[in-house]
Amino acid sequence: LECFFVCQNASQKMGIRLLPSVRAALASNEAPSEFMIFALAVILRFLTPSATSRGLETPPVFVGRLDVPAQGAGAKDFSYVSGLSVHPSQGTYDFRDGDGIVPLLLRPLGRQGGCSSTAAAVLAGEVLSRMEGFDIRGDGAHARIAERVGAMLKRLLSGEDALSLLASLNPKQPLFLEDQRHLAEAIQQEVEAAEAIDVHTHLFSSSHGETLMEYGIDAMLTYHYLV
Repeated sequence: LECFFVCQNASQKMGIRLLPSVRAALASNEAPSEFMIFALAVILRFLTPSATSRGLETPPVFVGRLDVPAQGAGAKDFSYVSGLSVHPSQGTYDFRDGDGIVPLLLRPLGRQGGCSSTAAAVLAGEVLSRMEGFDIRGDGAHARIAERVGAMLKRLLSGEDALSLLASLNPKQPLFLEDQRHLAEAIQQEVEAAEAIDVHTHLFSSSHGETLMEYGIDAMLTYHYLV
């Protein structure tokens, strides 16, 4: 749940980190994969509030709904940044997002009975249209992406949890690896084909202390600034 910290200003990160890949796929005459659509939909799911909280903050604070409320003694509330908390036993979390426009656009979907297929597709399109270079009215391919994102968003808001939905997706071209040698070759091929545009880690020497230093393969593979 500490990943809530990374989810701050999620709509801005969506425009910077995900939509360029979508545009690159379209430029290659490829439809964005189901996994790209899922990534967009799950961010919109996070940004869909069930209600605003505390009302008068600038920017506003919203309340989102967890997939499954936590049970038991370990389900304790915690703060992930000043003024924002997660409430596992209630199944809710507080969040902010820039100027609050995107959550306000999505808010009707969080209301009782508000998440129809049409509403999800329309509002997903409205949010995506706020991103640079995305035009659902002037580009048919962009409109189809918005429809796909809206369909997946509706599933997420209708009770299907994100991990189950992700597990149901199938790669368009599955990769079958027969043995360890093929696995090593596949990994090498993927790594060599990847363009590293930003490697911002905290892989410093031990002299920087535990608060700045990360080390070992687990940290190198999972640290959230490693892009």
